[in-house]
Amino acid sequence: MHTATTRVFAAAGVAAPFLWAASVLYFGAAHPEYDPVNQFISELAERGSSTELPMRLIGFAAPGVLIVTFGVFLLSRPIPTAVAALIIIHGLGRIVAGAFPCDHGCPMSGGTLSQSVHNVSAMVNGLTLPAAALLCGINRLTRRLSPSFAWYSLASAVLGLLFLSLMFASRDTRHNVGMYQRLSLGTMSLWLAVLAVFLWPSRRQIPVPSEPEAARSI
Repeated sequence: MHTATTRVFAAAGVAAPFLWAASVLYFGAAHPEYDPVNQFISELAERGSSTELPMRLIGFAAPGVLIVTFGVFLLSRPIPTAVAALIIIHGLGRIVAGAFPCDHGCPMSGGTLSQSVHNVSAMVNGLTLPAAALLCGINRLTRRLSPSFAWYSLASAVLGLLFLSLMFASRDTRHNVGMYQRLSLGTMSLWLAVLAVFLWPSRRQIPVPSEPEAARSI
């Protein structure tokens, strides 16, 4: 793949987290009554919200397409195929979450078919990036390329899952549920951007191990 093309694919991995973060901040500010600490991000795109359509398109669908694009790029890099697959699934989950908005208040159980599909997609979004980071942390091929990135991946996975667990623990009271969700997704979105920068194409070729070593590393 040509270097200029791969840079465009890699740039998608950097752009997606920032587009998502900017959308959450901008559309959250457009709702004076919205409480980012105690409300889900998806409530910015819930049915009937004044920011429903733009948030669904800019906050969910567009970052999802960029993440899928980046995941496809990873298939050509010295990264385990499972990591690329998880990132592609994560991107698809964001697209589906935008296509099926939640009901008012985004209940975590019950509701319409759209709410149920949205909840499943949100679960996929919450688990796939920590799983990808965990694989990057324990995979020997990734450690050979950069031990520091492997440790960073492990730390990100642990933090992402910890905040996600706290979010689920607060689902009934809704106390700090939005804060925990933002900390989880923010941690993993930053990891995704760092991964894109780490694998940024350059004229220097990243050494790829021999076939037997690559097979053992996956």
